Amino acid sequence: MRTSEIAKLSSVHPNTVRLYEEWGYLSPAPREPNGYSVYSELHLKQMKIARLAFRQEFIRNNLQKQASRIVRLSGQEKFKASLQQSTEIL
Repeated sequence: MRTSEIAKLSSVHPNTVRLYEEWGYLSPAPREPNGYSVYSELHLKQMKIARLAFRQEFIRNNLQKQASRIVRLSGQEKFKASLQQSTEIL
């Protein structure tokens, strides 16, 4: 799916998708010959993880840095480490 499609499914602006990929919250998306990003279901799941982690009511008591670390691990496809970090926080 293209940037606009994953953005719509995640209820964010397309620039947010690009930014999350740049910050490592999403694993790198392959590019078409024309330079367009091609996102998969994995990227959509990573977007949902990021959006859930950064919801305002979740970020209390300085949890933002920890949430960012967890989301970045997911973006690197290090799911075991991401789950372990999540469990330690909770």
